[in-house]
Amino acid sequence: MGEIDFVVWEGASKKTYGYWVHNIPAKVPEGTEGNYIYAKVVNGCFMPVCIGHGDLGKLADPEKHHQNSHIKRAGATHVHIRENHKEEDRIKEEQDLMARYREALNSVASDAMSEERHS
Repeated sequence: MGEIDFVVWEGASKKTYGYWVHNIPAKVPEGTEGNYIYAKVVNGCFMPVCIGHGDLGKLADPEKHHQNSHIKRAGATHVHIRENHKEEDRIKEEQDLMARYREALNSVASDAMSEERHS
């Protein structure tokens, strides 16, 4: 996939959210609050692996993330980040995106668990 710096994700509500795309790990100063999407490329498109919010300085690096093993097993290649300092808005955005991509997230989790069992 060519170099893409910015992408737009659409939530279940049809609201759109712009995210900056970074290779893993992203170098973000600790204390930078926002939303993130770990993603991998499937058929030329980004597929979400993990969606969340919080301190991007910690969560945009899989080595510091509490779901480190899942992110790695699922094959995440990029982390998409969006600064957002208001916690209430971050939670709504996370829920909106998770509702929209629930099937993809479940599929990725299922594939990752299956690969782990066969390793």
